[in-house]
Amino acid sequence: MKVVEEIVKWMRNNGVKRFFGIPGGGSSLELINEAERQGIRFFLASHEGSAGIMAAVTGDLEKNVGVACSIMGPGALNAAFAIGHSKLENLPLVLFTERFSESSINKISSQRLSHQALFSDLVKWHATIYEHNVHEILESAYHKALECRPGPVHIDIPNDIILKESNCRSVGRATEKPQKVDLKELDAFVKKIENSKRPVLLIGAGAKYRDISLITEEFINKINIPFLPTFRGRGIVTEEHPLFGGVVFGLDQEGSFENTII
Repeated sequence: MKVVEEIVKWMRNNGVKRFFGIPGGGSSLELINEAERQGIRFFLASHEGSAGIMAAVTGDLEKNVGVACSIMGPGALNAAFAIGHSKLENLPLVLFTERFSESSINKISSQRLSHQALFSDLVKWHATIYEHNVHEILESAYHKALECRPGPVHIDIPNDIILKESNCRSVGRATEKPQKVDLKELDAFVKKIENSKRPVLLIGAGAKYRDISLITEEFINKINIPFLPTFRGRGIVTEEHPLFGGVVFGLDQEGSFENTII
């Protein structure tokens, strides 16, 4: 199976139904064509930043990774807007960018730009995909984008790699990684709640992912704690709940709503 087929199979197996971007003439074009062949709809945007933002929001709404692609150089530079948006809003995004081949990357000056350096302060993780590491890279990208606070990850695809035969095991659905809990930290957290006179729970967007949303209301009921969701944390627990205290605006200053309510 070719590298491009493995990438799209990974998308399909992990519930990605659509992805966004602007094609170039190398790996991104092959990725788009293969996606259409495997039943994943591609949405052409007028700007890479718009494409990445649409992908990130799609991922957030579907509690999954959003996927976008761009050409190298100027396209990647435009996509930095989406990477920044994904980071600041904690949205799960996987961005694939074209890159010159290994044999030509040090010989060509046109549109030559280090994507890793460009995104280094914005992404949670960066990697370059090759025929020998397809499974490892895609598995890591999926988890990095979603774990803890969701955010952007970036994968470079050299143009001479995309149509090569993958020599690693076939890519399937990303496996769930067991969450490690430090019991000492958990005990300290419980004691803080027990020693608080009037604890309040602030619910952020990160609670929508994994199984946290399934136990949040039970936690609220068990310890009888009032809660305030952020804008993107709304809906995790119904606002008809008697302990709902309002929506957090992020203006914790004297006279503000949340300062007064707390």
